[in-house]
Amino acid sequence: MQIQCSTTAVVMQGEIPAYAHCGGQSREIVLYCIDWCLQQGLPLRADTHADNIYMQRALTATGFVRCGTIYTEDGTPRLAYYHRRAD
Repeated sequence: MQIQCSTTAVVMQGEIPAYAHCGGQSREIVLYCIDWCLQQGLPLRADTHADNIYMQRALTATGFVRCGTIYTEDGTPRLAYYHRRAD
C-alpha cells in the first residue's frame, strides 16, 4: 500500500492526544501502520478515556478489543485495548 499526501502524519503520545491528519487519508494511514506492526510481530496496545466514544469505536472497528483499565501516572483511568491479531 502506498500513501501519498502533501501534509504530514503525526502521532503524539503523553499529555497530547494522538492525531493523524493527511488530506483525508487518516484511516488509510492508521490501517497501514497497524498492518505493518502486525507483520513485524509487534504487540499493539492502545488506551483512551471512558468518555471518548469516537476513539472507542475507532479502536474496535480496526480490530482492537477492550481488555481492562489502566491508570496513568497521575491516577487517571483509561480504557485499555489490545489488537486481537497480535495474540
